[in-house]
Amino acid sequence: MIQGYPDRPSVHPGEMLILHVSGSSNGATFRVDFYLQDAGLIRQPEQLLDQVSHQAMPGVREADWNWPSYPFQVPEGWQSGAYIAVLYEFDAAGNALNAPDVTTADGYDSKVLFVVKNAAPANPILLKLSLSTYHAYNGEGGGGLYDRCGTLVDGQCTEWISTVAAGSGTDADGVTRTGLKVTLRPQRLSTMRHISSAGSGASNTRLTTAPISTSTRTPRFSPATSCWSASGMTSTGARACAATSTPS
Repeated sequence: MIQGYPDRPSVHPGEMLILHVSGSSNGATFRVDFYLQDAGLIRQPEQLLDQVSHQAMPGVREADWNWPSYPFQVPEGWQSGAYIAVLYEFDAAGNALNAPDVTTADGYDSKVLFVVKNAAPANPILLKLSLSTYHAYNGEGGGGLYDRCGTLVDGQCTEWISTVAAGSGTDADGVTRTGLKVTLRPQRLSTMRHISSAGSGASNTRLTTAPISTSTRTPRFSPATSCWSASGMTSTGARACAATSTPS
């Protein structure tokens, strides 16, 4: 899996955009295609070619992850708007390791969201992206305001846990319990994560400390269970708690 994030959320034409990318090792390479978001995605002629992949580990939400950096000079002629950098990775023999969907800007990996700003704005229309909201739903690196990963399998989160304030309530089995109200979502289907695709989202620090998803839709989850748990945010406690409840 290849993922990335930009060094900053927006640039002007002619400026240098730094993409921080984590991919495969063992001689893998990648290229970057760039798409302007319009009614559809419009591919730009410029590319970043023959880049060597390096695998990097997630960091913490309080600091930049310092993934390997790859500079790209934004062309002077690019119009202002929201862009997606699409990452295509290949093994040492040149075989494709991923197949990004370029019919949509949404994506958990392989895509990096950034904005090209007009150096001299003259239009009365403002495009506003909710980057803080995207990060609020971004649980990578222990971040996110609403949920966190409970179970990680092959680099993908299969169970998400969220809580609300401590108190008490009646579970589906009719028993009144005291503790944290815990919601366990067995699988995240799509998210509002990325300025890229995988990363920490500390909204009280720089907005680009790590990748977040390019999706701008409301998060969708598989059926979730909620209950009151004295075990709090631990995965084991949440699953045991959820086992007594019905989907909500």
